[in-house]
Amino acid sequence: MESVLLSSCHMLWGNHLITGTVIASSSCYVALTINNGQDIGVWNLKVAVKKPLLLVGHHTNITAMSFVTSESASVNLLCSASSDNVILWYMEELEKMTENGQPLKGKVLVSGLGHVSYCCLNRNGSLVALCCARVVLVWSTQTRVNLGKFEDELGGTLLACLFGCYDTVVTVITDRTCKIWDWRTGCILNQMALDGGILSYVVGDEEGQHLISGSTNGILNVYQYNKEFASLKHGLVLDLWKLTREHQRKKLSFMCGRKSSCSIKPQEIGEVIEGHVEAGGCGGESTNFVLALHWITKQQSEISDECQSPIHYLERDDYLVAIATNTSLLIVDLKNHELLGFFDLREKLPVSDPSCASQTVGLLKTAALSVERKENITVYAVLVPLLGEEPWVVKMDLQLSHQDYLNNMFSSLDLNNCEGVDEEQLSFLSSKPPGSGSLLRSELRIKCSKKPQKFRFVSSKNSVLSHPVTFHSKVKSSGYTSTPRHLNQEIDSGWWVGLKSLELWKTRALPYPAAVSALSITGDGRYLACGLADSSVEILNSDQLNHVRTLTGHNGALTSVHFSHSGKWLVIGSADKSCSVWAWNHSEPLLSLGPSKIHQQGLVTGNNKKCQSTFPAEVHHAQFYYLDQFLLVGCRNVLYMYNYYLDRQKDDVFRYIHPSHSQLVASICIPYVKTVTAVGATNEFHSQLAVCATSIRGLSFIDMNTGQVVREENEIHSRPAHCISLNMGSPSTNQPTSAYNLFLTCAITDGIKLWDVRNRRCVKRLKDHPNTRLPCSASFSPCGTYIATGAENRAIYLYDIRGGHINKLGNYSDVILQVIYSPTNPQLVAATLDGTVYTHKPKEKT
Repeated sequence: MESVLLSSCHMLWGNHLITGTVIASSSCYVALTINNGQDIGVWNLKVAVKKPLLLVGHHTNITAMSFVTSESASVNLLCSASSDNVILWYMEELEKMTENGQPLKGKVLVSGLGHVSYCCLNRNGSLVALCCARVVLVWSTQTRVNLGKFEDELGGTLLACLFGCYDTVVTVITDRTCKIWDWRTGCILNQMALDGGILSYVVGDEEGQHLISGSTNGILNVYQYNKEFASLKHGLVLDLWKLTREHQRKKLSFMCGRKSSCSIKPQEIGEVIEGHVEAGGCGGESTNFVLALHWITKQQSEISDECQSPIHYLERDDYLVAIATNTSLLIVDLKNHELLGFFDLREKLPVSDPSCASQTVGLLKTAALSVERKENITVYAVLVPLLGEEPWVVKMDLQLSHQDYLNNMFSSLDLNNCEGVDEEQLSFLSSKPPGSGSLLRSELRIKCSKKPQKFRFVSSKNSVLSHPVTFHSKVKSSGYTSTPRHLNQEIDSGWWVGLKSLELWKTRALPYPAAVSALSITGDGRYLACGLADSSVEILNSDQLNHVRTLTGHNGALTSVHFSHSGKWLVIGSADKSCSVWAWNHSEPLLSLGPSKIHQQGLVTGNNKKCQSTFPAEVHHAQFYYLDQFLLVGCRNVLYMYNYYLDRQKDDVFRYIHPSHSQLVASICIPYVKTVTAVGATNEFHSQLAVCATSIRGLSFIDMNTGQVVREENEIHSRPAHCISLNMGSPSTNQPTSAYNLFLTCAITDGIKLWDVRNRRCVKRLKDHPNTRLPCSASFSPCGTYIATGAENRAIYLYDIRGGHINKLGNYSDVILQVIYSPTNPQLVAATLDGTVYTHKPKEKT
């Protein structure tokens, strides 16, 4: 991921009075109205102290200016407009005139149009759109001929005009009405109302496929053209005040995460931030008046179901936007809705001019942004202060390491005595076997009180072994050498593509109208376990949802259910401070861990003491781990790891004495945390890493070799995460190795965040689904391309990691709490608050 560093800041040199009412910039030049507003000063951004080019040709106040913003254009062209003339200025020609001592002259495009409120050049500078009252004119800059004219009957003050794809022009007026025109015919192709309050700035990307609007209250709305480029669809909403507030949280979290004697504990960060916001340190909504926007976007290829891998898409930095408000500069990543760079203009900025070292830019009157792409991406911000006459130029570089970004972003903190952040790269895939002293090498030790019985074989005439040996020429194969059916089924055939167009297949109302608090499915996709809030588990056939068995035995609501990798066992966690392991086709548990449950006399722990397994509070998580070798149990802020032995033998006389055993291997406590709210650990392959979400809105990564926390991330959500889902893949699909490092977290009111464990930053954010009260879960598809999540509007939302929200399945009986994909079939199962289970399959092709 790219990061931002403010590399230089200086004032523009000149002896002219800057009016600052009209401003335009490109990757090489910045133009400002000077003196009485009828002249233009053009500065070369590459040479900070060079005199500006003085452009004279207008006899009335200049009302609009525009540069060719595309770097692929062959010319640097400036268009300036006033009520008397519209003039084209070619920068290369002006530079040559200056060198030869000739007077600077432009080319008059048209005269006498009247008041021109807005002008815009297309990508290559061949067309210019001029807005005069309610009329928009399209002129050719080469032939100086009017090519198109269209009039808005409703009228209104024009806020923006920009070229879209092909032969379209987009106009936006101050009442937030956006219209898409065919400029050749003058016909309206589509129109819509933009969101976000009072609009202050509207801009499109270089490809003409996106539109972003900023408002006076700091709200950004992003829109995208559909495939026909005739209409816009609403993409996402960003609140700059919330982004800056989260930035302050991360600043303190970063300080507390350093290995130092920090006086602020992680659980106190929220209180410190609240006090800082009340004191005005973070700024309020009134300080986020959007003055300028600029896309930092590389050319995007259309999403393909066959070619583009989700992990490769997430590693691209193609959705960035630069923002200038009246108090700050921001660089925002639109994938994860997070700040890559934030600079408060009311504070001291690093400047190249020593005489300006003690100055601040202060509040802004107007601003302009431009981007230069070479080896690195550089953003130029031209800022005109509200008080003062000298404009500033701020240069920001993108293409830095994450550590440089952190050191720069939090440079105002006194961290001189802090040690460096541990940058050890984590992964869910084990690259090395467990060490000799690893917890993962522990084994269950049992002292046998009785000697094993010796069996002797007695031959009998009637026994089968007494018969002569016979040989058959034709023997039917047992199938050991063939590929298992579920592995050979549809592998690499792309059946998972149909997961984006699912439809309802079967519905079943469970016999007890209780909320389904947990779901689990076997590895072969045949059976489904539904944990209910009434303390029972319903086992269903996952295809037809037929009832198989009901498991009862707990006294509290069930918090988790999890099938073993083999599919033979089921572990259940409950709010009654216990968990149990079942052979799910039996009516009684094989192993129970809970209050006052003492293991058999033969069980010995590492300290040679009898092990008493008691949990002080509800068991919020229980699962099999390390390919069924261990049990992971979460209670409060402790993660317990057990060895276990299961015995399925029955004895009617001693039926209440369990021959199964367990042994505590480790109890891993997470400091500064009251409760672990969610746990993520894979049982599908050998993984030595587990991740826990905590009640202080953080993440803790645990190395299960040593049982220690190796990394902590604070303030990942605005509320504690209630769900962690890992991308564990499936035997029926293939994924890149790096894709298994993806995982997601869900939090109430904060949507879904997608993470890559190899870095410390969220890589994508999804929040189209409403989730403000109840803990709705989310799940990866077997191919790792799609994410399904429940919602409180009685619907299921399907997301494509490479794009966004792609499908919505609605009109269910209640809130969707649990969703899970089948690992071997194109199938999605969902469960609701009222105890109804739904299964979905791809739509049949007609």
